[in-house]
Amino acid sequence: MGKRHKARVKFIKFSTAELVRLLGRLKQSSHENFTNLTRAKSKDHNYKFMKFLIISDIHDNLVNLEKCVNWGRGENVENAICCGDIVNEETLKFLTENFKSLYLVRGNLEIYDETEINKYDNSQTAVAPRITANFLLRNSPAQSGLKQSSHENLPLSAEPIKVNRINYLGRLGVFEIDGKIVGLCHEPWFIKKVLELKKCDLVFYGHTHEPWISEKDGRVTANPGTLGGVFNKASFAVWDSLSGKLELKILELL
Repeated sequence: MGKRHKARVKFIKFSTAELVRLLGRLKQSSHENFTNLTRAKSKDHNYKFMKFLIISDIHDNLVNLEKCVNWGRGENVENAICCGDIVNEETLKFLTENFKSLYLVRGNLEIYDETEINKYDNSQTAVAPRITANFLLRNSPAQSGLKQSSHENLPLSAEPIKVNRINYLGRLGVFEIDGKIVGLCHEPWFIKKVLELKKCDLVFYGHTHEPWISEKDGRVTANPGTLGGVFNKASFAVWDSLSGKLELKILELL
């Protein structure tokens, strides 16, 4: 039998500064690997990675809206869910020009003509990769009652579909994003109607101007507050549809 050799272990001493630099490099490498992984998987239609600005009660405050949009761009947030009270056509137009996709319900104080929705809805279509936006239910404010759509039992699509720049739900509605069922309305008393339409993972609403997040029975209910800064500090929320993380933001602190 040959001679046995003892393994030699060489210990290397690092200074505190060197350890900090080393950990920084490891963190950077891990972040880059995660980013590359999500970019690669986002090309797969079964893996979607999106962030949304959740906004409400803008009330024509374009200064605040623009600041919010610019912050979102810096965070790679290209989509929005709006809980109503945009108010006029100029604000509506600004929203359509600054988001890849926009989910929208009508508030109680809107003054834009609903025919304006059709203009953006029909003429400015875009393919939104990484998103499955199969509308389960739609409700038109022109209808006298709140009725379930005849398409309620349509199967959920696993493929990306062409979506309009504005995904308009009327007064309330339910849709799917990245496997999450999302309910949307303006006034909080419509939440019950939303849940009658479909069991939701999240429900977003507005009207009260009070930012709020609660969770009950596995469902998150959230109000982003008023982006217009009416009666309360201007606020909004950010939702990561992959991780499920939902955060409230105060505009003046950004």
